[in-house]
Amino acid sequence: MGNDSAKLLGMEGNRRLDNGSIIAGPFFVIGTEGESFRSLTEAEVKAYLQQYAEPQQISQREVQADMGFTFYCF
Repeated sequence: MGNDSAKLLGMEGNRRLDNGSIIAGPFFVIGTEGESFRSLTEAEVKAYLQQYAEPQQISQREVQADMGFTFYCF
């Protein structure tokens, strides 16, 4: 889970998701079971530690481009 307002606060990009979105600021990973949250298994912890071992280089321009807000003036 990430900080929903991190991009608005100008925090640095942290990770790119598979769908192209960017997580800004700190985040944490949780397991899910249906609609409930759960702790990660040892295997999941090991996998995520490997996946997130190296930081990603994400520019502020990329973070700002991923804010996803559209304003309509009437």
